[in-house]
Amino acid sequence: MKINLNVAILDLNGKPILQSKKELNLGQLIAEALVSTSKGPAVKCLDWAIKLQNKEVLDLDTEDQETFKKLIEDSEVITNLAKGQALKVLLSSKK
Repeated sequence: MKINLNVAILDLNGKPILQSKKELNLGQLIAEALVSTSKGPAVKCLDWAIKLQNKEVLDLDTEDQETFKKLIEDSEVITNLAKGQALKVLLSSKK
């Protein structure tokens, strides 16, 4: 499954959240979270983080999809605003 998290993080009104006049990127935020934890498969987390930081699409098999989803759900550094948006992307990618 291909997962494209190269989108802006939206506020509760549906507008992109800006930081230093630039839209916050969901994939890049997830990338930072993946490398800021000691949980999960380290090499995969690093590889996924590098791809997300470079705004690339992830191509995950079924097992990796579940691992990636669990890492997002269990993260203590990702807010529910960003988690919810990332999980919606994952759900829509499965269709």
